[in-house]
Amino acid sequence: MARATLRTLLPLLALAGAFAVLVQASGHNQSSHYALVRALDDGTARIDRWHTSTVDKAYFEGHYYSVKAPGLAFASLPWYAATDAVGLVERAESAGERVTREEEGARGNPEIVEQTPVVWLLTFWAVVLPALALLVLVRSVAERYAPGYGTAAAVAAGTGTLLLPYSTMYYSHVPAAALAFGAFALLLRERPLLAGLAGGLAVLVEYPAAFIVLVLAIWARSPRFVLGAFVGGLPLPLYNLWAFGSVTHMSYDDVVGFEGQEEGLFGISLPDPATAFELLFEPTGLLVLTPVVAAAAWGLWRLRSWVLIAIVAVALLYNAAYYLPFGGDTPGPRFLVGALPFLAVGLAVALRERTTITLGLAAASAVGMLVATIAEPQIVNQDTGRWHDLLADGDLQYTLAGAAGAGHGWLGILPFLALVALAIVLAARTLPAVSGGAAVALAVVGAWALVAGVAGDAVFVTLAGAVAGAAAVVIAARSAGRSRSPAPCRRSTGRSRTRPRS
Repeated sequence: MARATLRTLLPLLALAGAFAVLVQASGHNQSSHYALVRALDDGTARIDRWHTSTVDKAYFEGHYYSVKAPGLAFASLPWYAATDAVGLVERAESAGERVTREEEGARGNPEIVEQTPVVWLLTFWAVVLPALALLVLVRSVAERYAPGYGTAAAVAAGTGTLLLPYSTMYYSHVPAAALAFGAFALLLRERPLLAGLAGGLAVLVEYPAAFIVLVLAIWARSPRFVLGAFVGGLPLPLYNLWAFGSVTHMSYDDVVGFEGQEEGLFGISLPDPATAFELLFEPTGLLVLTPVVAAAAWGLWRLRSWVLIAIVAVALLYNAAYYLPFGGDTPGPRFLVGALPFLAVGLAVALRERTTITLGLAAASAVGMLVATIAEPQIVNQDTGRWHDLLADGDLQYTLAGAAGAGHGWLGILPFLALVALAIVLAARTLPAVSGGAAVALAVVGAWALVAGVAGDAVFVTLAGAVAGAAAVVIAARSAGRSRSPAPCRRSTGRSRTRPRS
């Protein structure tokens, strides 16, 4: 039993290791969270000393504040204080200063470039570890619906969706997703009070998680869930009271520098069908870069889990109602990250019933997300064509090996790619059976490549994804053929006879 458990967890540990070794360049979003961490460490919510490092800020009564929900900073603060006490923060700051000097004219704000090593320290604690917990939860829940396919579903979601890049960056999406999905997992185990607590904490980490928690509350129909959510979310109004003098005053009330934020409720108005279409079919749309979500959606439909379908639908509607649907310089609609673990449950069903098709789409998706993650996930204006130039120039993100002297080219990125490959191989070995014909699967992958080629800008990424998808289909089909081939019968003069394997 212990060996079987280890076998299913090893791919998830390898993938979490890949998340950890990547030292992503910081950005304005991360800077806003990091500024709040430093402010809290100084005993205040004001980020006046660091406000020039981020555009994600609010201005209230003569002072600057982070516009971000405070939960990620709250979770990071003990780790920041501990690493600062042992000198790691100082060493990271020195490394950042060195990188800034060496890369004169580096992309972006020099303040942001300089803080990258410290932000990586916070990412390891507040994002990578929750990402590992999320993968374990996805595997566990998926096993309830499609036994034997949970590990593969978790790895496919972790490599072939936006969970991959956002598990390597200091954003609140993955920690909030882990808490919200944890609430769902706890409800399945009939622990409504703990589920509500996790849901309330999810909102503390990321405000839009409230939409998911609301769906879970309606599904649970439990006063204990509501009580838990109230307790989990209680630090938010207390923070507002401390920072702004009112429990109802939110940081987004005074956001600066973003036109459209004042529309509706914090930039949320009525859902726009055209925007919903763009979220799926723009060059960085979900179905263009990560077609495996189509298989996951089909799996949810087959499962007839209305609560999971409702969560995904509500997330899409909210995103289609937001004034900045893609969330700025991103590799895709990042506000949908919170719904991806719920979609991954359907992915397990799709793997069981249409293995070759799902593996083909998962491989194509993994190529897109790997390129986005190692090249430039915070891509300016969603210009995916830029990824081609960065790959050709070998201008990639740093890893720990790169920071140690291997540079930020192909040599430096090898540890990350090796760990991702290990996770995929180990996960594939856990599949109990392969179903579905190769011809249909190849046709589906080809149809995706045609749509992505027309809708997208990253032609090379689409071609590479199509090749990877086709290769995955062929390998899976051959594996299925071998598993169905009967063993040769050996006649003997005795009463026993070797039977073909079933």
